[in-house]
Amino acid sequence: MSNKKYNILLVHNFYQRPGGEDTVFYNEKKLLEENGHKVITYTRDNKELKKYNILKKILLPIIIIFNLKTYFDIKRIIKESDIDIVHVHNTLSLISPSVFYAAIKMGKPVVQTLHNFRMQCPNGLFYRDGHICEDCVNGGLVCAIKHECYRNSLIQTLAIVIMTKFHRLTGIYKRVNFICLTEFNKQKLLLLNRKKQIVDENKIYVKPNFVFESNIDKIDNSDTRDYYLYVGRLDEIKGIDTVLSAFSKMPNKKLHVVGSGGEEYIKEYSKYKNIEFLGQLSHDEVMREMKSAKSIIYPSKLFEGQPVGIIEAYMNKCPTIVSNIGNAKELVVNDVTGLYFDIEHTNSLIDSIERLEKMNIQELKKNAYIEYTNKYDAKTAIEIIDNLYSQIMRKYNNI
Repeated sequence: MSNKKYNILLVHNFYQRPGGEDTVFYNEKKLLEENGHKVITYTRDNKELKKYNILKKILLPIIIIFNLKTYFDIKRIIKESDIDIVHVHNTLSLISPSVFYAAIKMGKPVVQTLHNFRMQCPNGLFYRDGHICEDCVNGGLVCAIKHECYRNSLIQTLAIVIMTKFHRLTGIYKRVNFICLTEFNKQKLLLLNRKKQIVDENKIYVKPNFVFESNIDKIDNSDTRDYYLYVGRLDEIKGIDTVLSAFSKMPNKKLHVVGSGGEEYIKEYSKYKNIEFLGQLSHDEVMREMKSAKSIIYPSKLFEGQPVGIIEAYMNKCPTIVSNIGNAKELVVNDVTGLYFDIEHTNSLIDSIERLEKMNIQELKKNAYIEYTNKYDAKTAIEIIDNLYSQIMRKYNNI
């Protein structure tokens, strides 16, 4: 691990609804500071959009493409704080890719962590109309316009497409270092690059998310209770319909559901005595639920960026049953830290639950925690990011 400490500018644009990217941003800030780096932050929040007047709303598509305020702000901060490296998390909508131009203009290397697939897909999900969709990789960004993929809005989709196309054409992405959260994500980016030559493949790295281990995580969980756990938004895209359908057919198996939304699901499935809706819980309460669960179920129909919920389950010595697609599948070692099931078939989930019942649960819990300490704890994370920064700095300075 490199002993070199840097002045780092962390850049992040918050969405209107809090999400996993925000948690990663805060965690990495804390991790870097605890290990001797100096961290300066530059953030914007899309909640600002609610206060925009008519003129600002009209100009928003231009701001999304290139925000002059961001450009000059970043240049000023780099100069005033003697920044060594600029690390970007999210730029949509108010920061914009202008942060890349500012960093490079000031002679500083710039890194972006890719939390989703927006480099390849305007809605960032590779998902539309109830199914996985990679049309924009194979048929070009015009496919997104055709299907109004970003928020079902032609105007908003067009703005994202123009932004993406513009910055591809300028070649700026070839000068940016990209961090993919998983090898799966890296391969998806490389697939596009072999068609379009958008990024420099020598500047693509893999660094997974991590979670801190806290006092609550050290509570013994050998007293596993007889229930399964779902944590997440109660939305069909997250696969909650498959989970509820499965447990409605297994009255002898208990399910705890944590999350908001989904009033229609609560109304339909509250009649089943084995299904308990707990609503939105605090983070500590969720961790305690994970500690006592027989297994969490992660049934997302999306590829996902990298499911932090699975990492938290591992930290809590909780095995997982996951849909057999994308990054959920990538994070789980089948029959070792959890099991796969086919998201398209409720009976496949039922079969996986019945298989898990016959396995050594304590062994699965042990394996899950080992996976966490080997790949996703803070110690591993700082080793990876220190080495990554050092590689980037050496390349940038031609050392």
